[in-house]
Formats: sequence, C-alpha cells, structure tokens
Amino acid sequence: MTKIVTIINFKGGVGKTICSVEIATTIAKYHGRRVLLVDLDPQASASMFVMQSQEQWRAHRDKYGTTFNLFDKQAPRGFHASQTIVHDVVPGVIGFDLMPS
Repeated sequence: MTKIVTIINFKGGVGKTICSVEIATTIAKYHGRRVLLVDLDPQASASMFVMQSQEQWRAHRDKYGTTFNLFDKQAPRGFHASQTIVHDVVPGVIGFDLMPS
C-alpha cells in the first residue's frame, strides 16, 4: 500500500530538508521500500543535498527538467513528470528516488 508523508512549514531553518532526506534514506535503506522524495523547495535544498554536485543537478535540470516544470505554463508540450525522476540517487541506497526542484 502506498503511503504519502508530507513535511511542510513556511518558516525556514526548522529542519524540513534534513528530516525529509533522513526519513527517505531510512525507509529505503533499512526497510527495503521504494521512496520518492519530491522536492518542491524553490531553493532546491534537498536536491542539492542528495545529488552528487551542483553540476550533476544542472545537467539533469537542463536535460530532463525539474518540479518547476510541473507548474510552468511555458513547459514544453509533452512534458511528463516521470522524466524528471533520478532513480537510486543516493549511492549505496537502493530505492531512494528523487524528483528534484
């Protein structure tokens, strides 16, 4: 059964990013479940945290798009959210996927 967990707070500096990443990592690594972390933060904090480098993030953004494109009225026709997903984004953690911001 699919479960959805949402972490949201409009105040900065309360630990949303690290909690989200650590919970996703723990569920994938220690419980063997598939996890999709959807980063909707305009600063892309979680995306930058789990991807190898800003260069990897930029290359992925330019080639596949990000969650920004989900809300962009100018998004290319035929854009599909599934193409933005980075599978097994954290080395050594099978099942942790990321839809980057």
